[in-house]
Amino acid sequence: MIRIATLLSCLYFLISFSLHAQPRPLYPILFEYSKDLYPEYKEIPEERRFKLEAVAEYIREKVEIGETPEIMFIGSNQATRSLLAQVWARAAAHYYGVDDVELYSGGIHEGPITTNTITAIERAGFIVYKIKEGGQLFYQVKYSFNLKPIVIYPKKIDDRLNPPADFMAVIVCQSAAQNLPVVKGTRKRLELTFNDPYGYEGLEEENEEYDKACHQIALEMFYLFSKLKHLES
Repeated sequence: MIRIATLLSCLYFLISFSLHAQPRPLYPILFEYSKDLYPEYKEIPEERRFKLEAVAEYIREKVEIGETPEIMFIGSNQATRSLLAQVWARAAAHYYGVDDVELYSGGIHEGPITTNTITAIERAGFIVYKIKEGGQLFYQVKYSFNLKPIVIYPKKIDDRLNPPADFMAVIVCQSAAQNLPVVKGTRKRLELTFNDPYGYEGLEEENEEYDKACHQIALEMFYLFSKLKHLES
């Protein structure tokens, strides 16, 4: 039984390595962070893997009929988790060669983006620029050379730059899951909630907890897009 388990474990890593082969470039620190995620895919709980695979299948189905899939990650205040999901999903899509997908985020409320959210992604290897225009604060998040940055800012679900209809809603916080049973305009709704690190603001553990949230979301977004490696329309 031990030998069988060892063989299965080796087989898993061989499959993972083949999925991982020849990824697209990211910034060096971010690339190393991302490269180290794939051995952890097997640690994602089965229930969550099914949900992530359901999102991947939605993307695949849309691409196969010649449509561009649109995914919106939704939280209550759009301060941390929905933004982390959007940023990591974009990096993962690029890494695995998935071009035909649009990724957004929004909140039930328009809350400020926490400084700890920005510093967590910077520690992971993203490069972030803060820009203020017309009294509005924006962040440009860069993840690879010669690519347009991801632009994030506090916004509601119905923000003018978010899709008004025909998108998949991925609910990333428990409060939004409870208070938003129906998302207007969505084609599909899925709950994939993450723990909120905000409760650790100002405490000694705040960096550690934000890094944990950042890591879990990175891991699951990379797992999701590994299921779509080099997807072509």
